[in-house]
Amino acid sequence: MEKISKFWKELKRRKVLRSLAIYAGSAFIILEAATIIFPRWGLPDWTIDLVLYLLILGAFINIIVAWIFDITPEGVQKTKAVSEVREGAGQAFPLHGHVPQWGRYVLACQQGPLASPVQWVSRT
Repeated sequence: MEKISKFWKELKRRKVLRSLAIYAGSAFIILEAATIIFPRWGLPDWTIDLVLYLLILGAFINIIVAWIFDITPEGVQKTKAVSEVREGAGQAFPLHGHVPQWGRYVLACQQGPLASPVQWVSRT
């Protein structure tokens, strides 16, 4: 159980989970766009499957690259091993998990119209 805990902490430290979540959201949007646009363009049905397989392959590549590299203010650098990093040092963003006040307003404005789509449909 301890090995799993260490591995999970290492995934968090290397920001692999964050990268995978962003990739999954982007891949979902790409796949949905493909299912809407490709039939309209007259492309065969297997092209949507091809896009899905390429996105799955890209997820594995994303995991590997996120494990090896880290984006810092100095640019893209190879992620240091746990033994080389002191606790809290070497963090690209020291306020991990902190959302600034303006960020909360932006999120609220983005989610406002999506909160109740029934109201938007019924008004038209």
